[in-house]
Amino acid sequence: MSDEAAVAQPTAQDAPAQDAPTPTEPAPTPPWGSDEDFNPEKAWKLIENLRAESKDAKSKVKAFEDAQLTAAEKAERDLQELRSNYETAQLTNARLQALVDNPSLKAEDLELIAGSTAEEIQANAAKLAERLGSGIPAAPPTNKPQPVLRGGADPVTNTAEPVDWLRAALSKSKE
Repeated sequence: MSDEAAVAQPTAQDAPAQDAPTPTEPAPTPPWGSDEDFNPEKAWKLIENLRAESKDAKSKVKAFEDAQLTAAEKAERDLQELRSNYETAQLTNARLQALVDNPSLKAEDLELIAGSTAEEIQANAAKLAERLGSGIPAAPPTNKPQPVLRGGADPVTNTAEPVDWLRAALSKSKE
């Protein structure tokens, strides 16, 4: 009986040999071949083709699901999709409104504004705008004296005629 138990149970030496990969299996190669043969244009075309295939497959899956759903189920699914799109549009609108309301924020700062409601987005945008400040650094203090400018000719008056008040008064008195 102990001989049968010893034969039926695998030994510890047998288990690692079964789990270990055989050295003759080749390593997986990338779709472009070797690293020396990499072509960015070819890789981009591959990515674009895969994206198009994925989009086509999603539309086929939706068409297949539509065929199996009742009209009420289709309407419910479409309603859920529209609600999701509406909520996404509302959050985008709230982020853009926060950008308009806080002039110190730039378009690049939109990704930094987080929130799941319009109020949260406005509050977070206000905090970010406060931390960033006006975006214009204050002039550093200086010990240089500031000149006080006075006098000079009035740029609005007609400079063709002399502005000598004494001559003007004398010419009026002669008349």
